Amino acid sequence: MSPEKEKEWLAVLPVRALWGVGPATAEKLSQLGLTHVRDLARVDEATLAQHFGPAMGAILAAYAQGEDTREVLVDREVKSVGHDQTFAQSLVGSTKCPRSCEFTPRSWRGHFANEI
Repeated sequence: MSPEKEKEWLAVLPVRALWGVGPATAEKLSQLGLTHVRDLARVDEATLAQHFGPAMGAILAAYAQGEDTREVLVDREVKSVGHDQTFAQSLVGSTKCPRSCEFTPRSWRGHFANEI
């Protein structure tokens, strides 16, 4: 994804979608008029530090700009059958099954092949 596309994608997300922003932080951000990542991206780190402390202020400012230094782990051992997959939109009540759901039994076969 290009940096421009990333910023567009991030901008429309609610602040609650950012890692580390729980209900209490989201509520405090909302009281400051910051409900979406685009709102948060317009606020400087020093202002965020005044309201959330220096560490969280730095994290919020960075995440709002699409900056995250945490290591991305793409391949990891699946340790249980309850392996989750998060979708961009809720599937509750949906009659459409994402294409990835169609292959779940195949991934189970691979997981259990070593168990038998």
